[in-house]
Amino acid sequence: MTGTCISAGSPCKTPEKLYVEVAGTGAHSGYGLILEKKGELISTLSMEQRQWHQRYECGYEVNAADRFNHTLTLTIEKEQGGILRLPLLDRPHPSRLSARTQPNLLFPIYPLAEMPNVNGESGHALLRPGYLYVFWKGILWRELQNDENGKLRDVDLGSYRELAKNEGTLAADVRQPVGKLLDTLWVPARLQSVGDPSWTIGDIEVAWSEEQWSWSYIESLESGQEIVQLPASYREMTGIPSYGKPQPQVINERRKARCVSLEMLGNYEYRRRFGPDKRSGRGWLSFQDVGTCRRRDPSREKEASNPTIVAQALEGNGLDNNNTLLQDIRYELERMEGFACKAEETLEFAGGLAGWVDELLGEDWRAQFASERDTPTENTANDKSEIARSDLLLEVRQRLQAGTSDKDQVAHLRTRHIPAILLPDVLFELEWLTAQTTLHLTYLSTIAQAAQGHPHFKSAMLVHSAIFDHKGYERGPFDDYKYAVDTTKLDVALRKGDREVCREKCYELIQRRITLLEDRAIPVFKDLFELNGLRQPIALATFNTLFTHLETSVFQFDPLVSKVEREKEAYRDHAGAEFIKRISLGKEGLSVFFKIDSDTSNDQVATGDEIGDGSGQPRPGLLKWLQTLQIEKGDLPKALQEQYELSEWEREKVYDNIKKMGDPDLLEWGAASYTTMGQLMADLSSELY
Repeated sequence: MTGTCISAGSPCKTPEKLYVEVAGTGAHSGYGLILEKKGELISTLSMEQRQWHQRYECGYEVNAADRFNHTLTLTIEKEQGGILRLPLLDRPHPSRLSARTQPNLLFPIYPLAEMPNVNGESGHALLRPGYLYVFWKGILWRELQNDENGKLRDVDLGSYRELAKNEGTLAADVRQPVGKLLDTLWVPARLQSVGDPSWTIGDIEVAWSEEQWSWSYIESLESGQEIVQLPASYREMTGIPSYGKPQPQVINERRKARCVSLEMLGNYEYRRRFGPDKRSGRGWLSFQDVGTCRRRDPSREKEASNPTIVAQALEGNGLDNNNTLLQDIRYELERMEGFACKAEETLEFAGGLAGWVDELLGEDWRAQFASERDTPTENTANDKSEIARSDLLLEVRQRLQAGTSDKDQVAHLRTRHIPAILLPDVLFELEWLTAQTTLHLTYLSTIAQAAQGHPHFKSAMLVHSAIFDHKGYERGPFDDYKYAVDTTKLDVALRKGDREVCREKCYELIQRRITLLEDRAIPVFKDLFELNGLRQPIALATFNTLFTHLETSVFQFDPLVSKVEREKEAYRDHAGAEFIKRISLGKEGLSVFFKIDSDTSNDQVATGDEIGDGSGQPRPGLLKWLQTLQIEKGDLPKALQEQYELSEWEREKVYDNIKKMGDPDLLEWGAASYTTMGQLMADLSSELY
């Protein structure tokens, strides 16, 4: 950090100006700085572009007593006219022009998404559309909506704070942005009121969420422990007492677990600032190190081995070459074309081998593996497996088609000399890990199926089972034949190496998902489980998808795996199922979202006004209320509408069966109480509660 400012003016002359430095180059449309006195505009600071920074200044000739009535304020233009006022500093100190950095300092920053780690490196991309939350000294200072192009728009937090005070927190749950589109996010880095300038960049915490937080959840993250250090008008706006809230340390820990601190930007110094000689640091990037950033396409990114490549491929070709397992799946499926039709060609060869195997192992081997009646014929060419193969191949080819081209959405920022901060997107990483697990399991199944096309497949299975499928210390009846077998050719026939690599990757992906769910995902899930009203089921819908294949055995997709390998890999194969078991027993952090006190639940009245307390714990009254609703699909958030349609179809089928039963009491219940929303809640929560 920069030390004491060195004045360029006479030390004998009383300072008569106010200086503010804003890092970076180029005008920041939509922003301004003003000096106010008791809420009235006194002066608008003028801007002069300097090397790698901008200098704002205005006349400020006041005595010590009058200075107490002045406030330095950041302004943001509204889209429909007018400005949003964000007070920065009460009693700003007049200062002389510094030859280094000015005592009052603001950083324009640009938020990017941190992409999943691949081969030891984490990439970056535009944030998915969502919301940014900027806390300053433990209080929410700004809320911004970010769109698909990377532009930002401010929410008028002051008006919603007033609305929450007058009408309750539920009234402020949906907040519309009103600010003009912005390219950057300004935050205070250092301010001077009394004495030496004080760094405040470490007091800035930023979080991103794909869903807008409920107001009750925001309040649960505001401690107010340092609220006395904020401008008076802002303290009045929050309504938080000057001494803060009870148990501020607990609240601070909850917020810090969810947010990223900007303390890593505190090494700003006047020689380099954020200019071309400034190197990227931990948690932030110089824009000369930022790759191209196209608009996000999460569905394609999840199919990529390295999603960053897709997020940065302007021509839409990010799934080319070796960046997706879909290419390998397509290759295997194309090789299998006509496999059933070629079965007759291998019939004679297989028949000759059968005689030798009968002599070697005895005729009872057929009962374990394949009998003569199992031998494929020409009629199998049109069976269901061929239809399934064709359908899967068509789906894979469609997914591999190039995406649309796009421009670099951050090209205009590359010469601005500002930092880009990296914000984790834990839910996307979990979705990517889930999708990659599904792809690898599909590939594993495809390999196992394709291996059966080898002309020596059945004999290879028999030889491997009889001679090699037992533990090393066990003596097998055919051990004397081991050294007569070419194990390399045997492994090739069974695709042993390919299957082992694929199973290993599946275990790795599942373990990465478990590790995320055990730790970093818990604060993020609170965003969702703290949603109120009709938005609350989004939490369950999101949670369900992230548990796909966790309980599934990898061996279901590799029927060729040997008994020895099953035993050796059993611990890793059961890891997902054991994790879910621990959640159900209340032994994991995620258990808090599903543990319901049965006594309290039975007495709870159904109500849509039950709000969260910041913990994410279930709210029985809200859950009961949701189950009884009769609403239209359009009344639900978009994230739930597709699932609602499926539940509606399911309810209709069940109701038709109730009619056929002819039970008048059951029919009356179905007509009065069995709602599509109730079916939706049952579908979403059946495996979790």
